[in-house]
Amino acid sequence: MLKRGHRFNVQRQGIPIEQFALRNRREFADARITFSTEFGEWQAVERAGLDLERWTSGGYPAWFMAKVVAYHELSVLVEQHSQDAQITLSKRNSSKK
Repeated sequence: MLKRGHRFNVQRQGIPIEQFALRNRREFADARITFSTEFGEWQAVERAGLDLERWTSGGYPAWFMAKVVAYHELSVLVEQHSQDAQITLSKRNSSKK
């Protein structure tokens, strides 16, 4: 259970994931998509299965809303790093053939 003030601790090879550079950045398509904070929040709400109307009317505690958004953003980052690791492994395996 998350407590107020609790910080997610996600690392890749012992380095905080936010500081670990993707090794295969060129392999990721850069769609140059930007979006508003509100859209990012709505994505987080949808992914968490929360009530959007309750969210927009302030029906959730502010600390909880912040955690939902942070969790969503971190989940996206973890997915990118997982793909990055798979690409690295694939390249390593193909060079051994």
